Amino acid sequence: MASLSQEHARQFLERHRVGRLGCFSPEVNRTYVVPLSYVFNNGVARFVSLEGQKVRYLREHPEGICLEVDDVDDEQNWTSVIATGRFEELVGARRREAEKAALSRVAGGPLRFALAEADIYRPPERAVLWTLHVEELTGRREKWDFAESFRYW
Repeated sequence: MASLSQEHARQFLERHRVGRLGCFSPEVNRTYVVPLSYVFNNGVARFVSLEGQKVRYLREHPEGICLEVDDVDDEQNWTSVIATGRFEELVGARRREAEKAALSRVAGGPLRFALAEADIYRPPERAVLWTLHVEELTGRREKWDFAESFRYW
């Protein structure tokens, strides 16, 4: 197993779009891990969510949240990156600046129906735009080489 450089870990996060968020609620003393889509650039991961358990936990405990992103071929060939940092909900002018790009990004994803104004069955939900400001970035890679495994026999 090998560690990734900071640059390779950043490039890995920039190439991918789906990861797992880990957050914690001190109120109920529970950790929550959930898959979600993101965009990463300039040391910041950007997200769009709906009100619910995840957003509640993030607001309760904004420090020490993490995003784990992996690429797994099998148990001997994989890459995993973990970005740890703090949650920031975008409000006011910062939200207005990010809103158009964020909502167009989710237009084809799983939130499209919840956020659509054209949904005749219910009113659109309010999107929560937020960021993960990365304070620590680590990555590991396991690449098994068939030829290498027989050198020591």
